[in-house]
Amino acid sequence: MRKYWLNGGGKILSAIFATALLFNAFSAFASNARDEAKKARAIIDSLYLKNPKRSLEFSLELYKKSEKIGDKTTRALAAVAAGKSSLALDKTLEAKTFFYEALNLAASLRNEKLNAEIKAYLSEACSKSSDYGNALKLGLESYSYFKKKSLKRGEALASLSLAIAYYYLGSSEKSKQIAKEALDIFEMEGDEFNVARCYEKLALNDFYRDSLDAALARFYKALDIFKSGGYEIGAANVYYNLALIASSRGDLERAESDYLKALEIYDKRDKVRNKALCLCGIAEISFYRGKDDKALKYLNTAKNLIEKEPFADVKAIVFNQLSEFYASKKDYEKAYRYKILYDDIKDSIFTSESKNRLARLEAEIAAERKSKEYEILKDKAREQTIFFAALLALALIAVIALYFRYKDKKRAHKILEEKNARIAEQSVKLESLNAELREANKAKDKFFSILAHELKNPLWWFKNVSDLLSRKFDVLSRENIKEIAETLDESAQNSLHLIENLLHWSRTQTGKIAFNPEKLNLKDLAEYAAAFYNLQARNKNVKISIDIPKDVEIIGDKNMLALALRNLLSNAVKFSPIGGEVRVKYEDAGEDKWRLAVEDDGIGMTKE
Repeated sequence: MRKYWLNGGGKILSAIFATALLFNAFSAFASNARDEAKKARAIIDSLYLKNPKRSLEFSLELYKKSEKIGDKTTRALAAVAAGKSSLALDKTLEAKTFFYEALNLAASLRNEKLNAEIKAYLSEACSKSSDYGNALKLGLESYSYFKKKSLKRGEALASLSLAIAYYYLGSSEKSKQIAKEALDIFEMEGDEFNVARCYEKLALNDFYRDSLDAALARFYKALDIFKSGGYEIGAANVYYNLALIASSRGDLERAESDYLKALEIYDKRDKVRNKALCLCGIAEISFYRGKDDKALKYLNTAKNLIEKEPFADVKAIVFNQLSEFYASKKDYEKAYRYKILYDDIKDSIFTSESKNRLARLEAEIAAERKSKEYEILKDKAREQTIFFAALLALALIAVIALYFRYKDKKRAHKILEEKNARIAEQSVKLESLNAELREANKAKDKFFSILAHELKNPLWWFKNVSDLLSRKFDVLSRENIKEIAETLDESAQNSLHLIENLLHWSRTQTGKIAFNPEKLNLKDLAEYAAAFYNLQARNKNVKISIDIPKDVEIIGDKNMLALALRNLLSNAVKFSPIGGEVRVKYEDAGEDKWRLAVEDDGIGMTKE
């Protein structure tokens, strides 16, 4: 789904008026820096919604002035304003840099309120850059502070940032609930712009649940507010989502009209990412209408737009549509090329999503643990109050009353101990069951992700070759047919061995595998493992070289060692560039020890 960030020009008179006020604020800066800085920041906040470029210029000027006089408070406020302006211009990395600078300044000033406010804005920036784990963590910290202090506007801002993070993490119900809380506060304050943003988030959650009529109603409410307020980018985002709904209902004419409305605004505001998404939508409609040339033109335009941009998810959409387009035209070579590009991007996104999902779960668990600890502390405090009251009463009553009180207390203590023992036993059992469930789910998820990932490319290649054979059989020579048949046989063998490899791995996860050591020739073993990837290496023009003496013999389990080597070789071939080389090297480490290395020409990975 889409993210919404304001960017656009406003009414000329209001911008000129704001500019004049801002320069008046700067002129008096030296005499009363902090008061004038607050006025300037208020002006910047109103201006960035309509003209973020001018707002960013003014923010940077305010930042420089504050540096000269060494005023940390003013510099922090200016950094926040610069971050919001950069975010409105889709300069996410710059925005995060400004927000982290402001966060450090707020920490040094011990300004908790400003710290919480910055975390709310930073949470939105992290969501926009797909760093959903940090987005959730920062949003929760901001929300907790404002909730504790009963600061409603701050609570609403934090709620809106949390709604965005929860939505992209797949927690639609949580996103909808917290967006409603923010909506109530912003409506009470009369903040129309943020009311419209809340309607957007609620509409997206309705769309996610296929409640299209409810989504349409809320999108139109948001659209009316954005249009009346002159927030062009907000209106463009709504048009884009209306096009998605119309397309899902098969109303292609309405969908194309809304895409074009959004595209006109994005083009005027130079919103590259959103332009590319609109072009993909129009291309899809053109393809359904049989206008293949027009569809390809839009897809190529989108590809050229985002070619040098860091929008991995948009590139994945473009490459996937290009692959499907060329597959429909039976141009399997281009279809396969774009499919490989799409798969590579999806791999990287999958890794990122996995980490973000883990961060989300950890944050939620931490929040839940804090809540439970708070309840336990409350219970202990209540018990202590009762206990001291009882002691005071015991000091005033007679010996016989003290005796009966003591008996009652002893009986109550025994009951409490029994209850605590049962609770502790249940907690241990529950933790054990949870651990087993987490391990089982982790193994299941890992197996299915590996199975889908590893089988996809071999089967795609097998289909392309068999399709070529069936279509060109009459014109192919016997030598060509023999070559294709050999390729099919090799691909089938590789796929079979791959399945065996995956099943072998699954047995290792359940402990159902035997260890059978035997004497092995190390070079033969390496050549046996490399044979599985000869076809894949030839297709990428990657050379596999094995540098192992013929007489090296070892004791080990052939299947286990071959499995490890095949996995290393598979990754090495996959991530090697075209024309690269994969090297299997042997090194005698002495004392009956040896070392085997698989090297490639890929980009590698960090230590972590």
